[in-house]
This record gives sequence, C-alpha cells and structure tokens, in this order.
Amino acid sequence: MATTTTITEVKRAFVDELTALAMASATAAAPTSVQVAYARPKVDQVRSEAVYFAGDMSTAGAPEQRLSGARRRREMTWDLELVVESTIISDSENAEKRAFVIVGLIEDWLASNAQPAEWSNAPVASGALFVLVNSIRSELSESPEGFQSVTVSIGLMVKEFLV
Repeated sequence: MATTTTITEVKRAFVDELTALAMASATAAAPTSVQVAYARPKVDQVRSEAVYFAGDMSTAGAPEQRLSGARRRREMTWDLELVVESTIISDSENAEKRAFVIVGLIEDWLASNAQPAEWSNAPVASGALFVLVNSIRSELSESPEGFQSVTVSIGLMVKEFLV
C-alpha cells in the first residue's frame, strides 16, 4: 500500500487502459482512432476526436486521518476532469452524438473496472481504491473555419487509501 499519493500513476494507467479500449471501433463513421493523451495534445497534433485529462486536479476537502498502531492512515478523495473532444465539419448534433458515444464507452468501462488494482496495467503499490464518474458537462462551439465541436467534461472521483 502506498504511503504517499500515487494519483499520477493512476492517471497514467487510466490513459493506457483507455488507449487499449479501441474506442474508434464503436463510433459510427469514426476516424481510424480516438487520440488518447495524458494532457491536452498540442494544437497541431489534435485529431478530430481526443480524450485527455484537463489541467486541474484537486483533493476534495481535508483527508480523513486515523492512527493505527504507530502509523497514520489517510483517505484522500481526488477530483479529476477527463475531457472528450469531437470536432467535425458536419453539424453540432453529430459532433455531440459522437462525443457521447465515447463518453458512454468510458463510463461503461469504469462501471465494470472501477478498481485500479484490477486494471491490466495496475499501478504497483497504489492506494487507489476506486475511480467513479461523478459528473458530466457538455459544451457546444463552432470554430471560425466552420467546424462544429463539442467538449464533454467527465468529472472523476478517485478515492485513495494511504498508510
């Protein structure tokens, strides 16, 4: 069990799991692949569909702390934001539908694989107990070039137990 946070390792393992999920095959008329990255890809590298972590990450409130023998035990709850972007030349309804297909795949995968210890590339000695979707927010926009895009932010809650 970890003594300090392993949240960056959990995020990396989650990105690797999403990369292996092969999301493009489940999206109608999708590009050859959905780009999955740890953080927002450079503008010249962004494909029409991308999944990445937003820059903000924080703990939710003060960690719950207990003493057990001579060791301090903490439970920390992290709030993360996973972003799904879909940009297409067509209309905003299609961009939104495609983004929500990807969101659904991620949500379904997490419902079946909420515990990082069960992931195929589980972070070693991680204290992460589970990863859950706790919010979804969508925003439609249009670029000056006429592309319709949607950005869906998936709020994730990660509970971590540290000894």
